[in-house]
Amino acid sequence: MQHRAPQRRHSLRLRARPPQPSGPQTAGSGRAGDQRRPVLSIRQILVYHAGYHGIGRKAAAQRAAELLTLFRLDDKADVRAYELSGGMQRRLVLARALMHRPRLFILDEPTAGVDIELRSEIWRVVKGLNAVGTTVLLTTHYLEEAETLCDEIALLRAGRIVDRGSAASLRERYAARDISEVYERVITAEEMAS
Repeated sequence: MQHRAPQRRHSLRLRARPPQPSGPQTAGSGRAGDQRRPVLSIRQILVYHAGYHGIGRKAAAQRAAELLTLFRLDDKADVRAYELSGGMQRRLVLARALMHRPRLFILDEPTAGVDIELRSEIWRVVKGLNAVGTTVLLTTHYLEEAETLCDEIALLRAGRIVDRGSAASLRERYAARDISEVYERVITAEEMAS
């Protein structure tokens, strides 16, 4: 005969809370991607995300309202992210990245695949952020975008900076009309050197 210990049932209740930041959060990233909280409205996503940066609920709700208005999402505030169009999801990604007022805002190809209206809106937001002192690091294949938005442009080839400067200084250095022409001349010179 075997002796069996009585079966015990244990329950564990977890209350999900965002982790507390380990130090000041200075960067925000506008990376595109899916919103990983499908049951939350976009307003709730923004408030929840603010918790990762140690922002209290009241301040987070106020900041979320500001950003929903800035990105013209206020009429969709109670909709779930997966119900938004691609352009609206891009707006949400940018709003989420700005919840904690980062001093450095990193944008990777922010206007790739967006319509003219959203591109203009992103340009307006980037210029506004930069005007109030936020450093914006922007990667783009659209040279006109770099020329319009950037104080300094770094031209890359094979992961290496081949030249950099302001749009005006690069145009002057290469006797070019625009940054596209500068890029062509830089790449041609690089190809001839290799």
